[in-house]
Formats: sequence, structure tokens, C-alpha cells
Amino acid sequence: MKPISQCVTARECADYFCVSERTVRRWRNPETGFLKFGLDYRKKFPGNPNSPMLYDLDRVEAKLDKYSIR
Repeated sequence: MKPISQCVTARECADYFCVSERTVRRWRNPETGFLKFGLDYRKKFPGNPNSPMLYDLDRVEAKLDKYSIR
């Protein structure tokens, strides 16, 4: 059985990949980013439009490896 992936805040994601929070936000930009909502990141509180985002570290790392961004 695959373990549940770890979801973290933008700050924790930025710290993990040694980038700024702004860079993490750019990664999820619908026009220029490569992260997909619902797959790579999601809202912490789905009903709240101002909810902070949570990032799936395993999926983000896989995308970074795929695009050789790191």
C-alpha cells in the first residue's frame, strides 16, 4: 500500500525546495506554471475562497524532476 503523500503549506514547500514562496506561487500560475490544481496542490479549506494552498511534496518533486527545474 502506498503511504499517504505529505501535504504542506507554501512556506514549507519553499523551504523544502530551497526557493522563495513567490516561486512556489509562480509554479501554480495557470498561464505559466506547471502545477495543476487538485493534483499537485489544493485548498486547505475548499469552501473558503481565501484558503491557503497545500502542496503535495511527492507530486511537486516529481514535476520538478520531469521538467528538470531543480
